[in-house]
Amino acid sequence: MAKGKTGRALKLFRTTAGFEDAYVAVPSRKAALAAWGTDKDLFARGMAEQVGDPQVCQAALDRPGEVIRVPRGTLEQHLVAAAAQAPPEARRKTPRADRDDEKPSTPPPPAPRKRQPPPSRAKLEAARKALEDEERDAARAIAELSGRIERLREERDALRREFDAAIGRLKERLEREGESYRAALDAWDG
Repeated sequence: MAKGKTGRALKLFRTTAGFEDAYVAVPSRKAALAAWGTDKDLFARGMAEQVGDPQVCQAALDRPGEVIRVPRGTLEQHLVAAAAQAPPEARRKTPRADRDDEKPSTPPPPAPRKRQPPPSRAKLEAARKALEDEERDAARAIAELSGRIERLREERDALRREFDAAIGRLKERLEREGESYRAALDAWDG
C-alpha cells in the first residue's frame, strides 16, 4: 500500500462527476471529501466509495491528494445510450415503400444545411483546469497541515513524558528531604 507525505497509508476513493469518475488517493474519507471540494458525506449517500483494486486508477496513487478524472465512456456510447432512453415518439422513423414503384407517403427530408463548427471548449477546459488546480492545492495544504498537527501532537506527548518524569523525580526528592528534615528535627536538642 502506498504511503502519503505524512507516512499514513493511502486509500483510493471514487465518486462520479458527470460523465467521469473522479479518483483521489488520500488517507481517509474525510480527506477525499475535502479533495473533491464538498462537505456533504457522499459515502453515506452512496455517491462515493473506496476502491479495493489500486490498479483501477494508478495515476491517483502516483499523485496523492490530486483528483484524477477518468471518462466513463466515449461520446458515441453516451449518445447511443441517450437515444435508447428517448420516448418512442421522439425517435425518427424513416419512410419505407412497400413496393418498388410506390413513393413514400412523406416528402424526403430537406437537404442538409452547412453545419456550424461546434462551440469552443476552451473556457470550459480552463474552468475545469482552474477547479482541478484549486482542488489539488487545497488537498495538499490540508495534507501538509495534517502532517504538522501530527508532528505537534508527537512533540506535545514527548514533552509531557519529559515533564512527568522530571516532576516524578522532584516529588521523590521532596519526600526524601522531608524525611531527612523530620529526622534531623527529632534528633535536635534545641
